[in-house]
Amino acid sequence: MDTHSAAAPGIEPDLDDSAKSSIIFSLFGRPGFTAHTVEHFDSSKCLKTYIAERNPSISANCNALLSIVLDSEEYQSKTPTIEKVTAYVCNSWWDTDGSLDDKWVSLPSTLMISNGRADEMPLLEKSLSAYYPVMLMARSFTELLRAWDAGRFSQLSRLLLQENVMPTLFQCLIRTLQSQSLDGFWGRKGPREETAYAILTLLSLRVLPLAQFFRTEIVSAIDRGRLFLRTSRVHKPEYLWVEKVTYGSASLAEAYNVAALYASTDEPPLGRGVAGLFSMHYKDLAEFGNLIDHGPLSKHSRWLVLASWIDGRLCVPQLQRSLGDAGERPEVVEYREITAFHWIFANHRTGLALSPRFLCDMMSLSLLKDRLVALVDDATVFQSRKELEQLTDAIGRAFEKGDHPLFPPRMRDGEHVHTGEDKRSKESSLAEDTISAFLGFFDNHYGLSGASKYDRATLQNEAERFVRAQIVRIDERRNTEHPRLDHYGTKSRETAYGHAPTVSASLTGWPLIFAFATCLRARNGRELCQTASQKRVAEDIRNCSATVYGLEQDLSKACSKFPVSKLGRSSSQEVELLSYEKSRLTLAMGHLGRTGLHHDALKTIEVIVDAADLAGKPFQMRL
Repeated sequence: MDTHSAAAPGIEPDLDDSAKSSIIFSLFGRPGFTAHTVEHFDSSKCLKTYIAERNPSISANCNALLSIVLDSEEYQSKTPTIEKVTAYVCNSWWDTDGSLDDKWVSLPSTLMISNGRADEMPLLEKSLSAYYPVMLMARSFTELLRAWDAGRFSQLSRLLLQENVMPTLFQCLIRTLQSQSLDGFWGRKGPREETAYAILTLLSLRVLPLAQFFRTEIVSAIDRGRLFLRTSRVHKPEYLWVEKVTYGSASLAEAYNVAALYASTDEPPLGRGVAGLFSMHYKDLAEFGNLIDHGPLSKHSRWLVLASWIDGRLCVPQLQRSLGDAGERPEVVEYREITAFHWIFANHRTGLALSPRFLCDMMSLSLLKDRLVALVDDATVFQSRKELEQLTDAIGRAFEKGDHPLFPPRMRDGEHVHTGEDKRSKESSLAEDTISAFLGFFDNHYGLSGASKYDRATLQNEAERFVRAQIVRIDERRNTEHPRLDHYGTKSRETAYGHAPTVSASLTGWPLIFAFATCLRARNGRELCQTASQKRVAEDIRNCSATVYGLEQDLSKACSKFPVSKLGRSSSQEVELLSYEKSRLTLAMGHLGRTGLHHDALKTIEVIVDAADLAGKPFQMRL
């Protein structure tokens, strides 16, 4: 055997086989040889499967991570390698839609199953199961947490475990539970072997402190999966493997089935150190559960709503870091948790599983636009019309076309939108800083490079319309104190009908969010909606969804102050308009599905519509 790996003479060294061999040594109480393995397969961002490899393997790196954690031998590069491999696997998960496809998978597949039907999201022939790398990730990460909790790897970054590993493992738990079919199995191409993968995933994840809140669902899923393995007929091996075996291995399938059937379910939860990475109390969960039982979400699966709320709270530290909001007031942090919940629950209930990175981007933009709206709502921002006019001119200059592909160079590196005055009021400075942070979010954003010119232009136009709309609102607030007179000399009034288009367009910010999502979901300049009819219907959905959001926001504020019976004629008209706009939205979504739009694109739009609908009911969502 090679001294650097587990490769036989004449065979190219292989990280996967080397890691598994070292794991066997460790399980038998002998030191492994991961120091040599790391030295041999090391690269800048992860470990290579082969020396000449160009695209790395997630599963091989998971096996390598487990081998390093179990190896009793200590060496200088051990902890840095653990951090590097862990970060690579987590980033792969956060950047991937649907399932964690390994390098061996020829085309994308997905974990999600709609309405419990395993045949609605087909896995492709001659593809490695998408459940396999998730199983390896769950095992390697939980063993890493166990070792860290026991005092090993004290130099390991706590931030990495808190903001990357914990959210990733919890998301794996949600997706695995959600993707089980009504008959108890997982997958389609290889129900028995893939079911074994999923059971072993749940057995690994059930030791997480957060998993204790969903013990009933986990035990039920494992029991139903095991019943399927015991009662289903054994046929030829499923075609799940490539390279080392010819697509199927009876020995591997039987080994995983035996492990899934007889592995212990009595392993104790991880200790206090791991529990301290994320604080969650039964009281908090009970209060949110009470909100579910008496709110608009009562018709949905209770465990999925609770899990989505926890998943959202796990994302908050990353949102704080990306927005620079560490140490903010508790009510601000609470609102951030609610915003995260809107997007995550909308994602989970559609069954698409958009990438966590995309969802965090959408949360960030939602918070930034709401921050700007709240600034206008909470105070008279400018003391004089001159300041307002100066800011309006500065906004116009900021959106002038320049060399930058989306916004001009002057918006880079956190530069502010200055009015040109050296002395600014406190309110004026706050407004300008807020607008600068909002516009700076788009500048050099990593996800915009793949968008088409049309989508990028739409995004820039919507951003400008939204910011200018807030300036108009400031002016309108001032005019409320000194109402304008019409040409008859009476105070002008706006009807509910006239109000609907106003709240549906630029003021709410949701057309901007739609435009941003469209850019992020583009692939190599390929637009999300391809045909003219698709674009037209999608635009109608965008504006209609924003109208629903705006009307629900107004009614939510009214309901928080007055009984429904005393809302008045104007609010009654808004209720009628809301019902009408919702019926339009339903019809438009149905029509979009008949235009031949790709399934994932349709589901993406459905997630945005659902998030907007949830965000329109803030009084129902708060604890």
